[in-house]
Amino acid sequence: MEEKVVFKRLLGEWLRQRRTERNMTLRELGNMADLDDNYIGKIERGEKIPSLYTFYKLSDPLELNFQFFLHEVKEAMDTELY
Repeated sequence: MEEKVVFKRLLGEWLRQRRTERNMTLRELGNMADLDDNYIGKIERGEKIPSLYTFYKLSDPLELNFQFFLHEVKEAMDTELY
């Protein structure tokens, strides 16, 4: 499977997990991050890759740590790709 496709899928799964752990709907997260909930849904489905600025906007409501995120996604990709 293409690396970019795997990355988008893993990112989306990770983001959805963080959101559901906090009992947030897409609309609630969108309102808190000042982002369109449809766009967030596309990220969660692996259809879009967020910009760094979008990730920054999601970080507070989801209590995201960028370094932790990169580490987790890299480990998951390494497991899946190799």
